[in-house]
Amino acid sequence: MLRKIVSSIVIALALAAVARAHGSSVNITMDSDRTVRTCEDIRIEFDHRPAQRAEDAFKLPAAAPLRVRLPANSGIRVWGTDRSDFAVTVCKAAPSTESLEAIRVFPEGSSLAFRGPAGDDWVTYLLVEAPRNAGLDLEARNGSIRVDGISGKISTRTTNGPIGISRSSGEILANATNGPVSIEDSTGSGEARAVNGPIHISGRSGNYRLTTQNGPISVELDGDRWEGTLEARASNGPLHLKLSETYRSGVLVESLGHGPVSCPESACRAARRTFDDDARRIEFGDSEPVVRLSTRNGPVSIERAD
Repeated sequence: MLRKIVSSIVIALALAAVARAHGSSVNITMDSDRTVRTCEDIRIEFDHRPAQRAEDAFKLPAAAPLRVRLPANSGIRVWGTDRSDFAVTVCKAAPSTESLEAIRVFPEGSSLAFRGPAGDDWVTYLLVEAPRNAGLDLEARNGSIRVDGISGKISTRTTNGPIGISRSSGEILANATNGPVSIEDSTGSGEARAVNGPIHISGRSGNYRLTTQNGPISVELDGDRWEGTLEARASNGPLHLKLSETYRSGVLVESLGHGPVSCPESACRAARRTFDDDARRIEFGDSEPVVRLSTRNGPVSIERAD
């Protein structure tokens, strides 16, 4: 159940970003979390009215990592391709033609420069086709970051917005404040941190360390073993684990404090349990744990994968 809640939060925040500036509201929605490829796939409204729209396109060499510091209320989506450079499409939106004409986005070395009208009543959303081995350094405020199919180093930071990384195999660094982080089907290594937001990870390999402060962690272990190591710690937040009844890798789940623990027979038939007043441990598998999950002052729930 928690996994569904976390996924819903991630999808909702990724598909709709609402901000207020000078009394007006900006609403960005998309039909699909994974198939957005053109500006037409993105709907943008100001005060519930369709925005004035325009788009630009240009290319950047991939000799250095792509560095982007997005303006407020803007987002970026990057996916790996066979090309050797970055192909950038800039989706621009504003409530008036005058404001729209003031929006400028242009290359500046290995980065991008943004210019726009006074205030926050304007939006840019970047769609980037990247080399699969590209490096990325991305930052958003009140907007979303989505990366798919990249094997280079990925560094992402958001405030009041989601981070989603999928099918990537390089080093991953994800930091979100007041927003969720999702890592799916990725085989790399790295760290993810969320303050006042959830983290969700699913897959079967990688070397990851996940931490949340005042937010839940949801872990879905695919297959029957984990290749690598996974450590996840929640402080003042729930912990949810989903794994198969025949999972072979060593898994340790710890609850520190006085949060409730739910481990039904269908999921925990083969588990070893050690409970005392201040800590409860549930272990799966016969080998040294390569997956270590813990929460302090938060509930634990364990579910069997179908």
